[in-house]
Parts: sequence; C-alpha cells; structure tokens
Amino acid sequence: MYNLSRTLLPIIKSFQVRRMLITTFDCYRRPTVNIESNNCLKKNNAIEDVKLNLSLNLDNKSISKSINELPKLFSETDFETIQYPWLPEARKILKEIFKKDDFLPSQLEAIKSVMSGKDCLIIKSTGGGKSLCYQLPCLLKNGFCIVITPLLSLINDQLIKLKNLQIPSITINSSLTDEERDKIFDDIMNDKVNYKIIYITPEQYAYSKKIRTLIKKNSSNGKLLYIAIDEIHCLKDWAGTFRGTYNSLKRIKKRIKCPVIGLTATATDEYIEYFQENLILKKPVIVRSTVMRHNLIYQSIWKEKNSPLQIYNIIKSRFSNQSGIVYCLSRKESEKLASYLIKNGISASHYHGMMCKDERNQILQDWLDEKIRIVVGTNAFGMGIDKDNVRFIIHHTIPSRMFDYIQETGRAGRDGLPSTCIALFNIYDITRRIKLNINKPEAVSNTLQIINFLYSQNCKKKVIATMFNETFDEDSCRKNCETCNQSLEEIQVGSEKLLNTILGDTKKILKNPKENITQKKLSTSIQKNRPHWSKKEIDMLLTNLILKGNLKLIPQMIAGTKQTYIKNCK
Repeated sequence: MYNLSRTLLPIIKSFQVRRMLITTFDCYRRPTVNIESNNCLKKNNAIEDVKLNLSLNLDNKSISKSINELPKLFSETDFETIQYPWLPEARKILKEIFKKDDFLPSQLEAIKSVMSGKDCLIIKSTGGGKSLCYQLPCLLKNGFCIVITPLLSLINDQLIKLKNLQIPSITINSSLTDEERDKIFDDIMNDKVNYKIIYITPEQYAYSKKIRTLIKKNSSNGKLLYIAIDEIHCLKDWAGTFRGTYNSLKRIKKRIKCPVIGLTATATDEYIEYFQENLILKKPVIVRSTVMRHNLIYQSIWKEKNSPLQIYNIIKSRFSNQSGIVYCLSRKESEKLASYLIKNGISASHYHGMMCKDERNQILQDWLDEKIRIVVGTNAFGMGIDKDNVRFIIHHTIPSRMFDYIQETGRAGRDGLPSTCIALFNIYDITRRIKLNINKPEAVSNTLQIINFLYSQNCKKKVIATMFNETFDEDSCRKNCETCNQSLEEIQVGSEKLLNTILGDTKKILKNPKENITQKKLSTSIQKNRPHWSKKEIDMLLTNLILKGNLKLIPQMIAGTKQTYIKNCK
C-alpha cells in the first residue's frame, strides 16, 4: 500500500491499469493506491522499500523531484506494460514469429492504435513496416482480420511470407473455383480453420455478396476484428477513373461494426478529409511517421534526344551490376528501352500491365532473385514489392504527380543504405504528360508542381517535407549533401536578359490568341530567329518561362486528337 499526493494522481490514472485500485478518503485528503501483484512487471526490489508520503502543499521544486523519483519504483517498461497488458505477448510474437528484435519507428504506436479498437490511419514511408501493423495485432486476439489490397501480386507476396511465418492466411479472389470458394466460406463461418488474415481485392468486395455477408455477420459477432485497407490512397486516386470498384468502399462504416484501418505511405490532410467525408474512416487515430527517406539522393537531369544512350551511360558509369528500376510512360517505351539496354550488355527486362500474369510473375521473381538487375517498367510495377537492395530509381519520363514520384522513388534503399533517384525530363515530357491527362482538371497544376520540384534550386527533401507538413533541417541537409540539391535552374537557365529576349520572341509569335501553336512549333520558330541558340537552350528557357508564369499550357481535344498548346499569359 502506497500513499501518493493528489499531484501524482493524474499520472497514475493516465495508465488505466486493470489491477490498480485508487481510492480517496475525504478525511485523509490523500489517495490510496493499491497495486496488486503483476507477474508481467519486472521485479524491482525498490518497491518493497520505498514509500511516498508527500504533503499537499509541496512547492514546484519538490513536486518535480517526486515525479522524477517515480522511475525508481517502476521502469518505463513497467508503466507501459501496466497500461498495455498485451504488450509482453506482442514483443514475444515479434521475436519468435516475425523474427524481429524490436519494432521499427512508430510501429508500436500504430499497433497500440489498432489494439484500442478505434479506426486508424497509419502513414509510414515505403519500407517502414506497415504490414506488421495489421498482421501482429490479430495474433493477440481471438478472431481474424480482412485486408483489402489493390493488386493480386501484393496478396501473393504477403501470403508466401505469412506461410513461411506459419500464420494461417488465405485469399478469396477470382482465380478460385466455386468449390474452392465455398469451402473457404464454410471453413470461416463454421470455425473449421482458424484463419487469422483473409486477403481480398476491391472487386471481391464490390461483386461478391457472400463476402459482404461474411463481413457484416462477423463484424457484428466480434469475430472480424478489423478491416485493413492497404494502399488506401488508391481509393481516392483510382475510384473516379479506371478502378470504379473502389467506390464500393465508400460509406463502409455504415455497413460494418468493426474498426477500419487505412495504410499508406502518402496521405496529406486532403486525403484524410476525403476518407472521413466518404465514411471510410470515422474519427480515426492518425499515426504519422515521417515520409522523409534520408538515405535517398534526389537528382534531376535534362533529358537528351538520345535518352536510351543517356540512361545506358548513367547505369554503366554509376550503377554497374546494381539492382534498380527505370520507369517509363508507356508499354512501348518500356519495351524499346529494355531492348536497347539488353543489346548493350545490361541485365534488364521490361514490365507492364499488358503482359500475361505468368510472364509478369516470372520477371518479378527473376529480379528478386538477382537473375536480372533492372526492371524497365510502367507504373504497374513496384507497388508493395519488398526488395531491400534497390540502389537506384530512374524516371525516363516524369510521373503525373508528386505523390506518384514519392511512392515510386520510395522503393529504393529500403535497407537504409544510400540510394539515388534520378529524374530525366524536358519540355516535351511536360506537354506530353499534360496531353495524356487531358480529362483531369488538375493535370496542368500537378505536372507543373513536379517540374518546379525538379527544376528548382530549393532543397528537394525540404519540398517533400513541406508537402506533408513536416519540419526539416535544410541547413543540416545541405552540409551533408553535395548532389541532391543540384538544380537545372542555377546551372543552365541563363540570365534574365536571355529570358527577356526569348519572352519577347514568344509574345510576337503568339500574338494571335486564336491561333493554336504547340511547344514544338514555337521552339522551331524561335530557332529560326535565333540560329546561334541550340534547341536545348531554347527548350530550357521556355520551360523556365512556363514555371515563372509568363507562358501557360492549354490542353485541348480537337477532332478526337489530344494536344497541348502554348499561350501568352495576360
């Protein structure tokens, strides 16, 4: 039995201990705390010898001293164990099943949120161990969780890992026969197999009444612990375009009685607001770790006319015999570039969504097994891929948005070692990207945002941190970084006099607002007037004028053809 002053009462109450009785008697004006024996606490002989008997009229100095003495009675681990009785078992599972010595940063915080039984959104950088945040908690409770994942390849990858860890898991997808599906449903509904994790795709949730019934019934009886939506950012990005089945997840909180967990590497306040407005998450606990990857080096390079040779030279001189990914805009582009690299002795293969499933799986496995070094692919490649030693990411063409850039570059350096992210771009890529996204109102602003990022002399890591409302020590970064912040702007944009000269030329050429002129035609016209300027110099100066707001890009659909025109700004 220990006596504590009212000053310390809020500290003890904050632990929400099951086996701690706190009572207060008016005649004593002092709370009495009775701590029962707890086998999961570390043995601390000091508990037997120390008694706190503090008066109510302590000065601030005495109160601070008393609070500082608390760790002598209980270690930080003891208090954490009292507050979270499941924690010793969680650490045991982490070590014995997942073969990890300790949690990665913010993993334990995320697991605490999941175990609290509330909706939560877990935002962790690529390689930060998001999967463990939903896999481990379901092993601490009776029941199972359902994980909604965008790609079958991600599901298969997770199932292989869980099988090796001897965690009972299954997937329900379109590749199963009716008999196989019926057996799985029977096993789950009648507790014949103690599955802990069940993976489905958004399509299965949208089209399968049996799955929706299973979810509704088991969320009501408590067997379904929670639903985890992996890569939850896809719901906002894809639901309105090519993946309409994601719309079926809207208002999911109206149909189930269990918590929902969202997991992603990138989610701004705009995304969080979207998830809540569409009743995907209800007042979620947000566990946000930094999106910054301090081992990544960001570089931007002007794309030459012979870009395959340019990439070959980069790989040969800087990344010989190292694993990497080269991202291309189209299937044709990826095939052509991969073929060029192979012919020149680079171990590579192309990858895109139109290849058959077996072929894609084989290429992925060969890459994971180091049989091939480089995958040249579209953005269909990489999501959820767990390969530690990716030393470089090269963007042959800029992605549509900064979010995509951060996601794709985040696949490098998961082992924590220095890795390089190189983006090639020129003004033709800018107009082409806008043209392809002509139906998206934000196409121009998204493209200019990423070009500003690549072109600017500002610290690229600071720009990323600002996007996600994170603090970042730019001065410290610059002391240790000689290449990541190099920019085209300070090296090659030219003087203000040159910019004003070319701006004068463009205003004359674009003086008729009704005339549609493409960037290529504008560059050609300027070069006729300035034959001593190279095409590259003109394109760079035009890019700078666009970023400064002197010129604007207008995407249009004319006679069924997509095109991007360039206009003077008023």
